[in-house]
Formats: sequence, structure tokens, C-alpha cells
Amino acid sequence: MDLPASTNAEGVRENLAATRWLIAPFVVLAGAGAFVLYLFPRDTDALFAWTLRPPLSAMFMGAGYAAGVLLTVLSYRRQPWAVTRTATLTILVFVAVMTAATFLHLDKMHFDAAEVTAQFAAWAWLVVYVVVPPLLLAIIVAQSRQPGVDPPRLHPLPVAVRAALALQGLALLSLGVALFGWPESMDGVWPWAITELSGRALSAWIVAIGFASLWVTYENDLRRTRPAAMTSVALGALWLLAAIRDADSMRWERASAWIYVVGAALAVSVGLWGWSLSRGAVGSEG
Repeated sequence: MDLPASTNAEGVRENLAATRWLIAPFVVLAGAGAFVLYLFPRDTDALFAWTLRPPLSAMFMGAGYAAGVLLTVLSYRRQPWAVTRTATLTILVFVAVMTAATFLHLDKMHFDAAEVTAQFAAWAWLVVYVVVPPLLLAIIVAQSRQPGVDPPRLHPLPVAVRAALALQGLALLSLGVALFGWPESMDGVWPWAITELSGRALSAWIVAIGFASLWVTYENDLRRTRPAAMTSVALGALWLLAAIRDADSMRWERASAWIYVVGAALAVSVGLWGWSLSRGAVGSEG
């Protein structure tokens, strides 16, 4: 449902055309990543920029890309920058961490693979993560300097929701930083086997989600954060399904495996909670 006409009056900061042009390719590329990684997790040696083992790592990333597509599509159906800001900043955080992971492990990319598809994926990956970060940063700066104001916060988040999101954000940011900085050590406690590259790649999603959780508490408006709530539901569900599809790779003897399952279930629950509240806020406006 679109924002009411009153919030589209002159003076509200809208999205630049350049913002939409940049986001459109992201949706296509992220969709392709989700398709390959989630549906063909055992074929990354031939279809992806580098080989991911076990398949659970590929599905974890594929779920992240699918959630990114959903967040972007839902956010950019709304016009004001206040609504799309969460998705745009989250994408920036994600690509920044993934770019760093890529350049730390260029030797693992499929630049010289036997399969042409793998070579293409590797070079396309490199181009995307070289070009997108500075372009996205430039767009955000230009967008933020646009004249106008944000629509008023008419429906603040309940205190319990903000507290839950803040705790989730801090926990995920801490986990993401540890995973990026010390992937070999984290393999000793992770729910499934990871390498230095896969650990750092997974950390990009975890850091981005942690950032998004904290940013939603800053936005503090049910209408602005509704896309993030719906995305949380999808992401948690896909992560749970991934654990079921590749249950043999899960180290069920470790507490972290069960923490992963509970965390994914909480993502679904908190997302449904936020979506339900936001739906009530939208309905109250008629």
C-alpha cells in the first residue's frame, strides 16, 4: 500500500531518478545470485565466482540475496527517501563488507577455472563489487542533500519491538565482526564448516542485517520499517529451510547449531510481529 497523498506533498524528500537506476541492476544481480546459490548450492564450482562448501554456505548466501531483492522491491514501491533509506543504507553496508572479503581472497576466485560459466561469474563478481560501492555511496550522499523533509513519524515502534531489534542488531554486528576478523577461529564454533573466504562472505550478510536492525530502531516508524519486517520473515524461513535441506552439514552436537535454528525462527517471529503492527497502523489511516 502506498503512502497517503498527504505525505507526497511538496517538501517531502523524494527518491532521485539515479537512485532507481542504480537499484534496478542490483535487483537483477541479486536475483541471479539467489537463483544460483539457493537452488544449485552444490554446483558453485561451475556456476559461481568461487567454490562454496558445504552447500549450506551457498544457501545461506542465496537466502540473503533473495531477501535483499524482496527488501528492495518492497521499499522502492514507496516514493519518499525516508522509506527507501533503510534498504539503501543496508545494501551499502553489505557491499562494503563483501568487497573487502573479495579483495582479501582474490586468489580463490574462478578467474582461471576450466568452466567458462565460472570464469564469467568471477569476473562479473569483481566488476560489480568494484563499481557498485562508490556509485552507491555517491547516490546516498546526493540523495541526502536533496531539499525537503521526511514525512512525520506517525506510528512509533512499541518499546518492546525497539528493544528486541536493538539487542538483535548489537548481537549480529558483534558476530559479524568476529566472523570477518577471525574466520578460522570462528570455524571452531560455527554451526557448519567454513573457510576464511566463506566466513568473511557470510559475515557481510550478518553485519548488514545487524545494521538494518539498529537502523530500524532509529527510523522508529512502523510504515517506514514495514518492508524490513516482511523481509525478516522471508529470510528466517529460507535459513530454516536451508538447514533442513543440508541437515548433514549441520554440526548438531554444537550449541551454535541450535542457536542458528532459534535465531532463524526468531527472525520469522519478530518480522511477523512487526508486519502485523505495521498492517494495523496502515489500516488505522483508512
